[in-house]
Amino acid sequence: PEITYDEPGIYSYSLTVTNAEGETGSYTGSVSAIVAYCRTTFEYGTFFNINNVKVGTIDHAPGLDNYNNYYNSVNTEFRSGETYEITINADPGKGGQFDENRVRVWADWNFDGQFSEDELIISKNVAFTDY
Repeated sequence: PEITYDEPGIYSYSLTVTNAEGETGSYTGSVSAIVAYCRTTFEYGTFFNINNVKVGTIDHAPGLDNYNNYYNSVNTEFRSGETYEITINADPGKGGQFDENRVRVWADWNFDGQFSEDELIISKNVAFTDY
């Protein structure tokens, strides 16, 4: 059978099957209904490049043509109460000494497909002099 879930989340299931001889078997488990996030947008194209992100099992280097693509393609698991180190490597922008870029990281803790203000875990302005 195929089941479609309307909301993202983790769902438990139980399945009982019967063969032609009348023998039955039961299976239980859980499945994650994954959220499809919208594509992120940027204002100044490739003037600023996040070229690598490391956190948990993620070691993601998307390249200049896809530098803002962290929304659906990578994930890792975190355990409540644990502390995790995150490393974000970026190249300076092309604005010279007046350049300032914003690096932000959100985590969809409640798995609702929305990044709310209380899910913003890093917000840092990066000036030209920081490189």
